[in-house]
Parts: sequence; C-alpha cells; structure tokens
Amino acid sequence: MTIDLVRAALKYLRVDRMPKLNLKPGEVLPKNRETQQAVQFCYVFYVATFTCYMNPSLLEATIEEVIPLIDELCAWIKFFTTHKLAVYMPRPGVVVREHRTAFLAHIHLLYNLIEMDPRLFRAFLDSNAFIDLLLHLWMAMDDKGMPYMGITHSRSSCPLLFVLLKTLEDGDGKDIFLDNLLTRQHHFIIQFITATLSRVHQITFITDRDENIDFEQAMQYINNLVQALTPLLTNSTLRYQLLKLSYIQVFTSAFNQFFLKAWAKFGPHHGIWHESILQPIVSLSLFFEDDQDPRVIKNIGDMVGGGLLTVLVNALANSCQDDKSDTVDMGLTMLDILACHAIYPSISTQVSLESIPTTLINKICMNPTIREAWSAFEQNVRDGVASYARFKSSRITLCDNPLVCAFITFLFIRLIDRPPHINQCHRPLDSFIPSKKCSGCSSVVYCSVKCQKEDWLGFHREECCQARDDYLNYKESGGWYSHSTRVYHMARVAALYNQLLCDGSHSEGESNLEAHSPTVSHPKVVMMDFTVAKVAISTHLLALPEYSSPRHRSLVQECLSNDRTGSRRLVTAIFPFGNAFTVHIDVKLTETAGRHFYPTYSVFCYGFPRLRPQSSDISEE
Repeated sequence: MTIDLVRAALKYLRVDRMPKLNLKPGEVLPKNRETQQAVQFCYVFYVATFTCYMNPSLLEATIEEVIPLIDELCAWIKFFTTHKLAVYMPRPGVVVREHRTAFLAHIHLLYNLIEMDPRLFRAFLDSNAFIDLLLHLWMAMDDKGMPYMGITHSRSSCPLLFVLLKTLEDGDGKDIFLDNLLTRQHHFIIQFITATLSRVHQITFITDRDENIDFEQAMQYINNLVQALTPLLTNSTLRYQLLKLSYIQVFTSAFNQFFLKAWAKFGPHHGIWHESILQPIVSLSLFFEDDQDPRVIKNIGDMVGGGLLTVLVNALANSCQDDKSDTVDMGLTMLDILACHAIYPSISTQVSLESIPTTLINKICMNPTIREAWSAFEQNVRDGVASYARFKSSRITLCDNPLVCAFITFLFIRLIDRPPHINQCHRPLDSFIPSKKCSGCSSVVYCSVKCQKEDWLGFHREECCQARDDYLNYKESGGWYSHSTRVYHMARVAALYNQLLCDGSHSEGESNLEAHSPTVSHPKVVMMDFTVAKVAISTHLLALPEYSSPRHRSLVQECLSNDRTGSRRLVTAIFPFGNAFTVHIDVKLTETAGRHFYPTYSVFCYGFPRLRPQSSDISEE
C-alpha cells in the first residue's frame, strides 16, 4: 500500500458517487456496476485505513487530506452498514449476506480511525455526520433484534462502546452528542435508551454461549457502559426516560446473574468476587446513592429488586474470616446503607421478599463485626415490615392546616380513649376523609375546602409559588418526599415515642423521657435520628435549626410556648435521604387519655445535615 493508492481511495470518497438505493426491509442489494464499484472502494479504503493505522509515517503524510473528508467518510460508513456491504472480505466485489460480519468490520474501521491520531478524533467531534453515524451504529439491531456488541479479547474490548465512551468523556464531545440526541423526536430517544439497556441483557447471554468471553471481560464491559451512562444522567430528559425503564434494576440484576454463574463455575474461593463482582456493584451502588441524587430511596429499592442482597451475602460469606478484607469493608458499607433506609416501606418490603439461605447467614455472623451490622439491618427490616403492616390497617387523614387537630390515626384510637377535640376540625374525629393536594403546588394537603382556605390566609398564600418550583424540581428528579411517606413516618415517630415512654422494659428510656417534663421554662423536645443503623433518640434540649418559613416558626413557637399541662411534645425526626441529604420533620404530638401521644401536625424540609445525638442517647431495640 502506497501513498498514491491511499490518495486514490480518498479521491473516490465523494457523496455524489454513492449509489441511490431505495431498498425495502430485507431486500438484497442489486449486483450492478455501481454497487460493485462501491464494494470495491469499500475494500480498498479499509485496507488503506488499516495500513495507515499500522504505519504512522503514511498517516502523517495523508492526514491533512483525510480531515476535510470526515463527513463523507461517515456518510459512506453509514451507507455500507445500512446495505450490508462488508469492509473486510477474502476478495473484493463480494456482497456479504450476513450483516453482523460487515457491521462489526465497519465498527473496527471507525475505532481505528479514532485511535490513529488526536487530530482525527477532534475532526470527528466537529462533524455532525460523525454523531449521526455513532447513533446509527449504537441503535442498529441484527436480524434477531440484538445489538452489535463485538466483544473480543482485543484491548478495545467492544470498539463501538470505546468510541461512545471516548466521545462522552470529552467535554465538547459530550455537549455535541447530547445536543444532537435531544433534538431528535421522542421515540428516537426511547430507541437509544432501549439499545443501551439491551446490551446489559445481552451480555449475560454472551458469556453463556461464547466460552472465549470470560466473566472479567463481561464485567469490564458493563463497567464501561456505566461510565458511558454517567454523563448522560446529567440530562434530566435522558435520566427520566432511563428511570422509566428501570435502568438501575437492569444493571444490578446483571451483576447478580454474573455472580451466581461465576459461583457455580468457579466455586466459592475465587478472586473474581472482590475484583470483578463486588467492587463494581458497590461502586455502582454508591454512584446511585450519591448525595446529589434525591431519588436514592427508589434507587436502593431497584438495586434490592435486582438481587443486591444475594450478591452481598454470598460475597461476605466468602470473605468473612478476614476483618481487613476490602470485601468485608464494602459489605459493611452496603449493610449500613440498607439498614438506614429500611425506614422506607418500599425498601424494607422489598428486602423481606429476598430468600437468603440460613447457612450463609450463620456463616457471615461468625464474624462479630458482620454479625452486629447484620443484626441491626435485620432488626430494622423486621421493624419496618411490621410497622408498615400496622400502618396499612389504620385509616389516616393528613391535613396541613395547623389551626386544627388535623391528623387522626385509628391505630392509636383503638388503643386509647377517644382523643379530645384539641381544636375543632372541620370533620368528625372518628371519620376518614381522603386528603386533597393544593392544585397550585401539590406540596400540601387538606381534609376539607374550609381547612384549605384557612391555611391559605394563614400561611400558604406566601409560600405556594416557591413550593411549586421546589415540588417540580424534586418531582422531575424522582426524589419527591411523598405525602404518604410523611404520614407513615409521623405514625412511626409517634409509635416509637409511646413505646419508649410506656414500655417497662425501657426503664432507662422512660426515666430519660420524663427527666425534662414540660414546665414553664423547660418545654419538651425529643430528637430521633433515623440516619444510623440503630435509631438514636436524644432527650436533652436541642438547639433547633433556624427556621425561615412562618409555618416552621409557628409550629416551634406553639410547642415551645408555656404549656403547664404538658399535653404537647415536639419531636424532631431526621430521616436519611441519600448519602448526605436528609429529610427533617418536626412532628407535634398531643397527649390523650392513658398517657399516649398521637401526631397532630408536621412540617418537613429537605437538605439538613445528619445530626448526631450526644451523651443521653437510647436506641430502639
């Protein structure tokens, strides 16, 4: 191959030489003179490209002539792949019937061009035809409806994934790619996401039917796919569509399947566990549990649904004898995350459905550190499931009008005498009325139109516009703290308070809770921190956060006012909402007959740091 031959091939690279074909799906490319010339050129250009790739001096001599022809080159590659023309053949002039051979050859051609020289890569990024080609190649499916993976033992692993990843890792490349993709129609974006997730499904089958593809290689492919998705998740449109297709559960399920297959193939004593299975899945989990991701609750639920707990327990069982093992450290991290977030019914319920062999649990509990973490995790899940079952059997009305006794829980009514009318609500106390959201912002709910009008005049008129913006932002990200979850957490706080106050087995706790009985100068404030594996409860007077909204200030002032009867309690509860974010709820508890307290009102907000109680702490057993 000489410079003259390369230049001759470049001269042929004109779009006006491209055959005009209108083929129907499945129709074979006609064998006429024009198409045969296109096939021959395809062969020559492939050889020329490969020669330049292997001979840097030849590339240097022709690169200035190649760069202006990038658009034409991309158009020709798209033409070849669309019409099943092979790039590499035993002899020129042969139309290949098997699309996969031609397609993968063209992907390698594009990969070689990208790898040849940084100047070529920059030229590709500046070409709209390149992004169009990349999307075309990524979304193309074979006759069986499967994407073209092309995983080999070469350093490129999957050349197409390498090209996509390199494009998205470049700052300009990412912006150009997203701009091009998001200007397409909605169904095109859905096809792109479907093609991405279908690769995760297919990789699990490839490792079964192709013995040349090992688990480490398949895991590396998925890790690269996660890296490619990371910049795409910064766009709200793509993120929303990925969430709709349960992409987190798809990835976690793939990790789980790899784990079980590798366990059966290699046995329990193989280095694949930490390096190729647990390390990626923990990294993936921590990525989904990032503090910038308010959807973390659903993310963790999706991971559990994908089989995270099975992977975790099996990996810990293989490494539990070594306290310094990275696997043990990562396993403890994941157990802590799951234990803290078991306060959410969606997670505790999902975890309870997992069936873990008792022999494995007994094995990991031989390690005292793991046993303690597992015990806290198991207790939180058990408490969460039982508490949610009781909660579902009750009938609850939530109303955000602070001027009335607006929260009734029949769970408490059945246990105590009929609660008095603290403030007369605009409905019977023994009736259940579904709450309705504010139509303007959806951030508050009411039991009646009259309650809504009262709260509008009192507070909500000043906060509705800002509340609407906050609601839309959190709702778009999938991280809105729902009213149903708030009701459940209020009931959980009240039940725990009553348990600690009245249960004789908590004598120390009872003493602590009564130590600061409400007086004129020392009102009662309790802190419950659910962001730790064992719920920490503090009874000392706390410096409450500075409240900016009138609604917050009103609640605090009411509960901290001179209450000689001691009928009110203010419980400040902190719930985990990701790695660093929390949901902060102030719950007003009102005493009824029998020294029981029930929740009558609450105000919540996002983003408070996790607070840690001090010396006078007790834990939920």
